[in-house]
Amino acid sequence: MRLILIGFMGSGKSCLAGELATRYRLPCYDIDSLIEEETGSSIEEIFMNRGEEWFRMREREVLCQLPDETVIATGGGVIEISENRQLLKQQENFTIWLHPPFSLIYERIDGSRRPKIRGLNREGIYSLWKERLPLYRECSNLSFNSSSSDFKELFREIDWLFRAVD
Repeated sequence: MRLILIGFMGSGKSCLAGELATRYRLPCYDIDSLIEEETGSSIEEIFMNRGEEWFRMREREVLCQLPDETVIATGGGVIEISENRQLLKQQENFTIWLHPPFSLIYERIDGSRRPKIRGLNREGIYSLWKERLPLYRECSNLSFNSSSSDFKELFREIDWLFRAVD
């Protein structure tokens, strides 16, 4: 089984992925980091030079190539492509949606150079966040309000899941 983390930018996917990988002794992959490493470019540069369509295609390819028994942090927009949503919902995946309150997300990403929010004010970012909520919900097996770094409740849920699978 692959534990896959989804959620809006700034929701804590990369941070929690490391915690989960350590707790369950699984390899951890961050799709954005893998693509940056592969291309030698930042996500911002990839969007500027190759475009979002190329990035989303590569994101899907990387997600398909990652092995079972791993923890995977996705990019915030992975759910924008229907093929990615179908992939996230496959039986061998357990997809966890991290969704802290918008105010916390905005605090975390305000002033960042993320390509999808470049030039957007708070209302524009809120609109994008709101637009994506049903897509995250559609793909998730479990949702978690990741507004703190206390993951005890989430770990209990996942511990139960691993016991059920054994």
